[in-house]
Amino acid sequence: MLGILDLDLVSSSHNHTDHFDPETLEALLISEPDFSLIVPAANRDVSIERLGERFSSRLRFLDHGATLTIGDIEIHGIAAAHNTVERDEKSHCRFLGYVIR
Repeated sequence: MLGILDLDLVSSSHNHTDHFDPETLEALLISEPDFSLIVPAANRDVSIERLGERFSSRLRFLDHGATLTIGDIEIHGIAAAHNTVERDEKSHCRFLGYVIR
């Protein structure tokens, strides 16, 4: 089933509400059943907490230096600074930029 927008992926750079709004994302996840949501690996737990387990299979986690392929789209994680580069206890970057090919 294709949604109205026919999305392949949506990305979030970090978990501040203006970059990861659970109400907007939940509406998209419901109306667009086939896209993946790319988030920094450091934000795994908060992403699942905000969106709920029912969408966990749609989440894809990426870190600095890692590459993820969805169909014919390559997404490369690039460390970003939100004032400073921050990492979680597993050394995953809290803020990411993405290069998409």
